Amino acid sequence: MSSQVRLFGELLSQIKTRIWQAQSTAVLAANAELLYLYLDIGRMLVERQQKAGWVNFDEQGWVNSGER
Repeated sequence: MSSQVRLFGELLSQIKTRIWQAQSTAVLAANAELLYLYLDIGRMLVERQQKAGWVNFDEQGWVNSGER
């Protein structure tokens, strides 16, 4: 095999590795951002529930916090 073909193969392998690394980094960043979004949505719901007296969950199911 000529040295140019071997060098091209090495370059192609490095490019594939770099693409894989960038894709992995992007996936992890997206997952982290979604996690923060879900946590913030949960915080917003709990905060609104506490302020507005929305329903609470107990062992019988969903009940209005004022019906107990």
